[in-house]
Amino acid sequence: MTTPQNIYIIINPAAGQTVSILPVIESVLQSSNARWHIDMTSKTGDAQEFTHRAIEKGYDAIAVYGGDGTIMEAARSLANSDIPLYILPGGTANIMAKELQIPLFLESALRLLIREDTNIRPIDMGCMNETPFLLRVSIGTMADMIIDADPHTKANFGQLAYSMAAIQKLSESSPVTYTIIADNKKYIETGVSLVIANSGNIGFSGVPFVPDIRVDDGYLDILVLKKKDVPSLTAIIGEAVINRSLHESIAHWRVKKASISAKPEQRVLCDDIEFDSTRLDIEVLPKAILIAVPPI
Repeated sequence: MTTPQNIYIIINPAAGQTVSILPVIESVLQSSNARWHIDMTSKTGDAQEFTHRAIEKGYDAIAVYGGDGTIMEAARSLANSDIPLYILPGGTANIMAKELQIPLFLESALRLLIREDTNIRPIDMGCMNETPFLLRVSIGTMADMIIDADPHTKANFGQLAYSMAAIQKLSESSPVTYTIIADNKKYIETGVSLVIANSGNIGFSGVPFVPDIRVDDGYLDILVLKKKDVPSLTAIIGEAVINRSLHESIAHWRVKKASISAKPEQRVLCDDIEFDSTRLDIEVLPKAILIAVPPI
């Protein structure tokens, strides 16, 4: 591939890792002929707005340093564009970086900008109620676990903060009735949480939420967690890791388009956007974004 010559770099200084990124950028990029411009975010929404401006100004690559929230903001502006996204992992979970095997070491991730053998991979996105998403939509307990994870615990224990929140939220959860209409068929399932997944990775290296969920298969995966007990959650992860199979505590549908309703109203997290809803309309956006990954 031709290496980018006009690079726009977005940095979230509040990302989960404390790294002095500016000297590393200078060190890596100074050996190239590329020009680059850096902006730093100061609030939610900046990365999406900065990316939109960069597209209008004609940059040929967008590089984003931060956590999954910052990456997802940029991705929303890049949906259906021909400008590649370079992920510079700097967060707590770095789910998409792990999903695509992008190096977690900053210097190695930056070198994808100057390597001629870097692969530009077309990746699916999803759309929920006209809002694009990159990773997943979580409803109920799975949304609560992320939204209510204690910031202090996240800073000190990283991904374990979500596990601790999950245990608490599972114990507090009540059954919800989900009605799913997909491919002209109606399904009714009772559970404590529903996830619409584009990516199967849950943030722990090598651990998928459910096996065989791929970011480029042209489908979204709807998953309903049917049981609220912690042993069931442990068994789900164990089954996925050890046997690469789906545990009986999860109901699963693979769809291109679907409508989902829930009673009672649930908290919803669409990537990093939080709201309450009783109805979601979803569809896959095949090959909607280009992401730089290591050579095959």
